[in-house]
Amino acid sequence: MSEASFLVIGGEGFLGSTLVKALVAAHPTASVASLDIVQRHFTEKAAWTFYSADLTNLQDLVKVITQSGATTVFHTARPSFLTCSGSLLLTAFTTGFTLDRLR
Repeated sequence: MSEASFLVIGGEGFLGSTLVKALVAAHPTASVASLDIVQRHFTEKAAWTFYSADLTNLQDLVKVITQSGATTVFHTARPSFLTCSGSLLLTAFTTGFTLDRLR
């Protein structure tokens, strides 16, 4: 059986980066990737792959999921409640449901 591969959407935020590091530690031979709009964590960068994409753009998401070869996707992204519109929040939170439909 082949090793699982992981993609963490929002992998550069507090929760996502913690999950990325935990996945790397728990599955040292697995492919681990982080998807976010901006890369913030560089120190252990060699341990995982970073993809820059806008999670509200379905084509970007499909492209990254395909490129990463992820068998498991974690959605930890959350736009700031203070700096974005209600429609962006709704789009970000419903992306997880959209990803589930892509399977």
